[in-house]
Amino acid sequence: MAGTHFSQAVFDRICGRIALGESLRAICAQNGMPNRRTFHDWCQRTPDLQSQYDQACLDREEHYFEEIIQIADECRVGEKRVTKANGDVEVTEVDMTERAKIQIDARKWTLARMNRKKYGDKLGVDGGSDGSPMIVKIVRHGDEQ
Repeated sequence: MAGTHFSQAVFDRICGRIALGESLRAICAQNGMPNRRTFHDWCQRTPDLQSQYDQACLDREEHYFEEIIQIADECRVGEKRVTKANGDVEVTEVDMTERAKIQIDARKWTLARMNRKKYGDKLGVDGGSDGSPMIVKIVRHGDEQ
């Protein structure tokens, strides 16, 4: 995009596309769009613009989360083609479960990196039942008191 002049309409379009699952990288690579550095400069102009971008990113998380369910529930039939030694091509109809699994895993991985607290794997104990920090006492054999 020629120049770095701010446009609320362009900023709104970019945030809308992010909310629908597109990456900022892909959006900014298209003709007529600012580069990513320009977009981030725009975000730093005011807290309102940063907030709008942050909300678009949160909306994208929801989009990916809902896509996981859609992909899992969708029955996909595809074709598997095998070329035999004699050159004949054998075509069979198959369920595309492996592709769906890869798509779901990719979205789960991405969500876990976007928002570890909400979508990341839980690894351990957070503390006491009342929210207090856990206290660990190390006792060496023979030193018990």
